[in-house]
Amino acid sequence: MTELASAFLGVMIVLQSVTLEPVFTVGENDGPPETTFGRVVDAVFDTEGVLLIVDASDAHIRRIDVSGQPTGMFGRSGRGPRELHRPVAAEWLDSTVAITHSGTVSEFTTEGAFVDSWRLPGYGFSKAIPLDRERRAVLRAGVAGASSVDPRQIVSVIGAGEDVRLATGSSGGVFVRHETGSVAFDAGLCGTLSISYLGNGAFLIGNGREGTVTRFEDATEVRSYRVSPPAGPLPSEKKEEVASLLRRSSSLQRARSVEVMLPPYLSTVCGMEVEHAERIWVHVATEEDTEQWRALALGTGELSTRLDLPVNHRLLAAHDGRIAAAWETDLDVTRITVFRLRDEK
Repeated sequence: MTELASAFLGVMIVLQSVTLEPVFTVGENDGPPETTFGRVVDAVFDTEGVLLIVDASDAHIRRIDVSGQPTGMFGRSGRGPRELHRPVAAEWLDSTVAITHSGTVSEFTTEGAFVDSWRLPGYGFSKAIPLDRERRAVLRAGVAGASSVDPRQIVSVIGAGEDVRLATGSSGGVFVRHETGSVAFDAGLCGTLSISYLGNGAFLIGNGREGTVTRFEDATEVRSYRVSPPAGPLPSEKKEEVASLLRRSSSLQRARSVEVMLPPYLSTVCGMEVEHAERIWVHVATEEDTEQWRALALGTGELSTRLDLPVNHRLLAAHDGRIAAAWETDLDVTRITVFRLRDEK
């Protein structure tokens, strides 16, 4: 058995590794539309293990069964009640998939039948989860604060006359000023807040600045889990690395002076994926090349397992012993592999 030790706040945690056993891979350069992906932004498993893949390039949802066979697709680009415009995220609810797109959330069955659609007030929403017929838990990104250097993220409950703020974090964006103006960049630094639906009205907030995952039921905090140390200052070498890359940007190469302003914190929790009601996976920021995830047992609060994805892979979804990960080939072809998780003995 391979074990990895991790320590924070004086607590030693032993993380058992898992192996990834490929089940199937989908994605082609020149194939049928059901398996040719443009820009995959998210994916979810339904309760039966069918994979629903959100492609922002054509606003379609591809459906892949448990054996890897495409079984159709639904959705289309547009602003109508059954259409999707610039989808950014998906979440599997208790019986529907909710797609967040351009200030709207649309719900569909796993077969693609339209269920409901509702608008969100304002702008900048990157994910929204319905709690009941009137209230939604929402993650808003890029909300301007007192400083353009650190655009804020906000998780709040809205609806039914409510707008209750639950958490505030940093979006991880970068602001660049030069003599002719200013511009904002995505620096590849994960924002400090994330949100995931757990089931039966419960949801989770990941807070990378605090290194915690917090469980809410009926918009009330019921438990907080410590999953990593609180975030610290962005290392100077990381600042210089990002600044050096930005100075090479075509839009800045002619500038005589470039001032790069970075967010003050590097998140230690970069996202979450719910595998089932008792276990979630938490994306932890590291200096390593691999994308690292840790399993959190919600019943005990134990961090027991570490998962390292291969280089250039990103985890999209998890469900009952399986994960789906996307990766880009040298030909810019997006492929998605579903792995079975096996504990190393």
